[in-house]
Amino acid sequence: MLTSRVLCTVFTYDVVFKSSPVRWASRWDTYLQTQDREIHWFSVVNSMMILLFLSGMVAMIMIRTLRRDITQYNQLETVEVRFFLFTHLFLFPYAGRLD
Repeated sequence: MLTSRVLCTVFTYDVVFKSSPVRWASRWDTYLQTQDREIHWFSVVNSMMILLFLSGMVAMIMIRTLRRDITQYNQLETVEVRFFLFTHLFLFPYAGRLD
């Protein structure tokens, strides 16, 4: 025999506001004014390496795709068919493609 139970849980919390001597406009000054003026070269170089790697991956994918499309485009025989297929593929890029 199946019975269904519904369990209700009530979540509550309390907030206590305390006044502070710090003015509202200068509340972030402690975090923004650091004493360490040294440049973190490892972080800069790491960010540049990640940027170069991801840019290279995008460039490689685009070059492979464009090379394949240009090869298929150049295998067509007449100018009229090329123009029709070029405009058709430009306007409807995924129509009729199953791959």
